[in-house]
Formats: sequence, C-alpha cells, structure tokens
Amino acid sequence: QGLFESIYSWLKPGGAFMASLGSSDSEEWIDNNWLGAPMYWSHFDPEKSRELLKNSGFEIEEERIEELINPADGETERHYWVTTRKPISD
Repeated sequence: QGLFESIYSWLKPGGAFMASLGSSDSEEWIDNNWLGAPMYWSHFDPEKSRELLKNSGFEIEEERIEELINPADGETERHYWVTTRKPISD
C-alpha cells in the first residue's frame, strides 16, 4: 500500500502509472541465479493488487493477465499488467 501511495503522490493529476505485478499470491520466492544475479520476489494476487491501487487513489483503466516465455529458461510466466491513472480532480 505504501509504495502505491508514494507513486500516486509523485504523479501530476491525470498522470498514468503502468505496472507488471504478480498473477498469484506469493509471500516469498528467491532465485539465486536469475539472469546472473540473485533475485527476490513477493507479490499479491491481482484482486489484492487492484484493491491496494484503488485504495491509493488510482483509477484502473486497463488490466489483463498475460503469459510470457522467460528468455532465461524458456518457462512460461504469468503477469498481471495494469494501467492506472491519477484522477484530474484529486
């Protein structure tokens, strides 16, 4: 919630924010060799992310779940893409 509130505060009225977020609820996931470096992930499912974005003041303009092939290992990944906007009259 805090991160989305910060991003919201950085935008001018009418400003857009697009993000690729997790497509499932995952408290913690670590890959010690992701594209040659250690990487840590933690994310909510789309429903919770949508709630957090709306509670931060964002208007949801477009959202979708997309499957992509990871070029590092050839495995399929799912991502929640969301485009939001800070209302003009905030």
